[in-house]
Amino acid sequence: ITGAAFTDLLNINVVGAFIAAREVARRANGDASIVLIASMAYEGGDTNEPAAHYSASKGAIVSLTRQLAVEWAASGIRVNAVEPSMVKTRAAFITTDPVGGPKYLERVPMGRFAEPSEISSIVAFLASDAASYVTGQAIVADGGLMSYGPDGVEAYKRIASMIDKILKGTKPADIPVEQPKKFEFFVNLKAAKQIGGTVPPNVLARADRVIR
Repeated sequence: ITGAAFTDLLNINVVGAFIAAREVARRANGDASIVLIASMAYEGGDTNEPAAHYSASKGAIVSLTRQLAVEWAASGIRVNAVEPSMVKTRAAFITTDPVGGPKYLERVPMGRFAEPSEISSIVAFLASDAASYVTGQAIVADGGLMSYGPDGVEAYKRIASMIDKILKGTKPADIPVEQPKKFEFFVNLKAAKQIGGTVPPNVLARADRVIR
């Protein structure tokens, strides 16, 4: 990710959101509601694509939401955000990836991707009078992903194995620290194209999987 690409995305996702929110606040005569779109991507890293700039920008949206909510509350303006996970849109490539999609859903308790209407309904609620006492909040809509945790099944198996060893008399200090057994290197050409980047041929040659 180049510095220019990083800055461009921050300008779009963060500065653009601030300017839009500021204009609403200027024109509002109190009793207004602003809903920004963040992403649960900032809650944890995504190893499948170069997304540091995206995750950072969405984390900034949550911080912006909370700060504006405090600053504008006295003026009757509420500011909230929605943090979706993967939604079935053209931008969420993994939802149509025959390999990556099912692998991702293994960590989603509800076992499916979000529908756009399920995110828009949260936005509608936050914008409505039904949420008149809600401000400064970032509502996560992820099908239970954050509750389940990354690679939950394997993690629970390792924990159960350790507990079993301890119950059978093994001292905790004698249990070896497990190292990763497999590393996979993914290259996402779609994401690279979106940010105007290129992937050198020698990098592509070393990739375990290429998302085109």
